[in-house]
Amino acid sequence: MVSSTFTVGAAMTLTKSELAIAALAAAALTVLCVGVGVAVAPHGPDEKVYWLTAAGDAAKLLTFTLAVPAAILALYNHRRGLDQQTKAVAQQAASDLWKRREYVAKATAELEADPSNRFAMSLLDYNARRLKLPGSDVLERFDEDDIVLALAPKAVRGQYKLTETAIRDCFDSLFNALDRLGVMLETGLLTWEDLYPYIGYWLELLEPAPRERSDAFGAAIRLYVENFHFEKLAGLMARAQVPTALDGDEGKLIAGHVGAILKKRRAAAAATARDAPPAHKPDRPPKPKAAGKKPRKPRGDGGAAA
Repeated sequence: MVSSTFTVGAAMTLTKSELAIAALAAAALTVLCVGVGVAVAPHGPDEKVYWLTAAGDAAKLLTFTLAVPAAILALYNHRRGLDQQTKAVAQQAASDLWKRREYVAKATAELEADPSNRFAMSLLDYNARRLKLPGSDVLERFDEDDIVLALAPKAVRGQYKLTETAIRDCFDSLFNALDRLGVMLETGLLTWEDLYPYIGYWLELLEPAPRERSDAFGAAIRLYVENFHFEKLAGLMARAQVPTALDGDEGKLIAGHVGAILKKRRAAAAATARDAPPAHKPDRPPKPKAAGKKPRKPRGDGGAAA
């Protein structure tokens, strides 16, 4: 399809009809100037010189007379071009915004649909709740203490239990997904305004205040993010005004809290064992007599009858 517009300069766009009108106007102006020159020029030996001079004067007068409308027309076209350009930019921005928001909605929906991510998000969302670990059919009770034990450094926790290792895997999955969104924010593919409505809630749960959790919880989160280099996640946390800076006392704080948790759990286990009723031992049934064995004859006095 052949375009029916022509661009003049940076912003002025003219249609074919407008160009045709301008050409006709220029031709008409030329004819008019010549006609005026012929009409007003004096007649004589230098008649041709006279009417050419008069035509030039008339052209100057007409040019001056038409200069103001022409300037107004030029300004109008320039303004119209700017409006068209601004409208095109706004339409493109709206289209880009819609595409970005659609992508973020899809990405966060996939994030929340992952069982590991959903388990970690449930741990963050509730102070205590009965949940099933991914791949398990057993309901278990989890609370803040389980998060601290799982995310505590190995030097503090020692050997992780299988449940704690599974919790670490779930947080790794969630933090990796958030870290990827942070990469897209840093590269300019997404904006903070695109991301915050979808992930702001979960980022804010990474600090103790929203659920009134212990300082050790926040320290365990910050140290885990730092130790495993979730740098883009740390950037997202900073955007959400979640503390990420380490002051050097996190290890000591976590160690004290882990010790208190383990002591509390040992005491609870001992109390449970002490209060449990003794195991009932069933009565042993009598041994059956061996089949086919003759009864033993009583021994006599040894005297023979006379």
